[in-house]
Amino acid sequence: MAEFKSQVLKFKKDSPFKVFKRIFAHDGCSMGLHKGLKNAFPGRFSETSPAAIELHCTMDLLNDSPDTHAERQYMPDWTDQSSVLGLLDCGYFDTQQMDQWSASNVHYIVRASISINPEIVACSSNPKLVGKKLKDAYSKFKQRQPTDLQVRWKGCEHNVRLIVRWNRDQKQFESLATNLQEDQFSADDVRQGYRLRWQIELLFKEWKSLTNLKKINTRNPEIAEGLIWASLIGALLRRIMAYQSEQVVDRVLSTWQASKLGTSQITEYWRWFVRKYTDRAKECWDQLMWLWGEEAGRQNKKRDNKKGRCNSGLVMTPTLNV
Repeated sequence: MAEFKSQVLKFKKDSPFKVFKRIFAHDGCSMGLHKGLKNAFPGRFSETSPAAIELHCTMDLLNDSPDTHAERQYMPDWTDQSSVLGLLDCGYFDTQQMDQWSASNVHYIVRASISINPEIVACSSNPKLVGKKLKDAYSKFKQRQPTDLQVRWKGCEHNVRLIVRWNRDQKQFESLATNLQEDQFSADDVRQGYRLRWQIELLFKEWKSLTNLKKINTRNPEIAEGLIWASLIGALLRRIMAYQSEQVVDRVLSTWQASKLGTSQITEYWRWFVRKYTDRAKECWDQLMWLWGEEAGRQNKKRDNKKGRCNSGLVMTPTLNV
């Protein structure tokens, strides 16, 4: 497998995001366990999930714990890295942290909480809004196009760029906070870039739905922890195999479809592989390649280019995985 070419994501030369060497998406999700484990694995939501764990994941989009605390404290420290862009959900919105990132030349796009109310210090589309509080200016915003603002919170040294748009489904304004420069990244660029964070949500969905993580039913904490790690390792191996196989089947594969297909072939492959029965392992591998090639391909490439991860200028580039 190490000799196969794998597909990696790189930005086109005309994409503004090409300046970043690393783009990180970080998030956490909770998973309930048997209530008999509430002392070993206490959950934040003691009534609905007395026993729970939280899975924290940092995904490098260009290179491929106990649950009694919120997600923010498990966020990695990116302040010592240059050319980094962090994509984060509203659970990580922290004005002091954003101020620190700006001072350290770390860039970010964070979905802002709906309760924020900073002071507007610049608005090119409506200069009369300067000096107003954000909530007092909502009535002046257009619902058909995003509003690009510069805002500031008390105690912060740096301004924050805020992209405010109307959410027709939620019937309210929502905001993205960033320190990306307006002359390099338009409001639409920021919105499209933030959509890349959806990849980590898809990963959580895959873990919970297709790796038996939600079916762990034991009162033994050691067995529970072992099954959790086994499920995550199994999901990782399946993704690695799917990515490495794209050159073999000559088709871009859907990791979601690949995760749903070929469980018996993968199990048999590794069973014969570790026993060094190469002929039987190859037979299972060939069956898996045929199945993924026929059934696990991405269905709508045109839609991917318009609305999916490739909309921000990302393209698939073959590279030798060693």
